[in-house]
Amino acid sequence: MLNKDELKQYYSQKKIAKSYVEQRFESPLGMLLNSKQIKFCQKIIEQIQPNNVMDLSSGPARIASQLKGDFQGLILDANPQMLIEATENIKYSKSNWKLACSDSFNL
Repeated sequence: MLNKDELKQYYSQKKIAKSYVEQRFESPLGMLLNSKQIKFCQKIIEQIQPNNVMDLSSGPARIASQLKGDFQGLILDANPQMLIEATENIKYSKSNWKLACSDSFNL
């Protein structure tokens, strides 16, 4: 098991950041999990209609990039490489997202 610093170092690798979604969410079980998580978050947004949404430890914005709503969004991740991927993934998003690099372990 990786400690916090090892985990950060692992995900800071460009090849890991680029293949994160593919590695974790393209199996049948991963696709089901991904779909359920996005639907759950979208349902909450539709019910609550928040002004602000934060995707904490977002990674490549797997969920944030799929959400729709009239809100200001903040994608937060400690890993600059993941934020590069997130920038690409939210390019055509239907919501307004900003990105910030910060460690969610220290909020």
